[in-house]
Amino acid sequence: MEYEDGRFVCGMIRHPSRYMPDLPNDWADGYLGSLFAQALGAGKGCDTDDADA
Repeated sequence: MEYEDGRFVCGMIRHPSRYMPDLPNDWADGYLGSLFAQALGAGKGCDTDDADA
């Protein structure tokens, strides 16, 4: 998680190259970030059954 502008965001979605230093080029951030977002369901809301805990 990264903190920016008063909120937390997933670093693997925004900047994969910071966490995967062997990526070939900067283009990989946008491409892989989008794949990670899709795989994680980013923006779909929380899916926990324990929402009121």
